[in-house]
Formats: sequence, C-alpha cells, structure tokens
Amino acid sequence: MRITCPDCRKPTTITHRVPLTDSIADLYCTCKHCGARSVFNLAFKQYVEPGQASAASIAAALLGLLPEEERRKLFQDNPGLLCLP
Repeated sequence: MRITCPDCRKPTTITHRVPLTDSIADLYCTCKHCGARSVFNLAFKQYVEPGQASAASIAAALLGLLPEEERRKLFQDNPGLLCLP
C-alpha cells in the first residue's frame, strides 16, 4: 500500500499502526522528503466478493433465519442445494 504525503504529495513511510477495532486502524506516517508527520485512518469498508468461508457463513445465517418448514421446502424444491462440489 502506498500513502502519499498530504504536504508534498510524495510517498510517505508508515512508522507504526495502532488498531482501533478489528477493521479500523490509525497509520502513523513520516515523510522522508519534507519531514511532515501525519496520521491516516485505514478501515475495512465492504467486500467486493467475499471469500468462500464468509459466503458459507452468510448462507448458513440466512438459512437459520428461515422457519423450519420454509427451509424444508427450499431443500425439497432445490435438491442440488444439498450437493457439495
């Protein structure tokens, strides 16, 4: 990842990272060109495409929200859902 100095617009160096949550961190940077020191915020925003484990857990959570009768009907109407690749 490249971070640009807000003062001179040249690459800056990340000196350390302070996690604020599991998906947010402060990045402390120092510019070797102009000497500016700055703090940037790094945050997870969203998935473009979730990994397989995430997709499976999302599907399981959604299935868990369905009443049992609707789940049963879903699998009866779509027998391919029970097949693993």
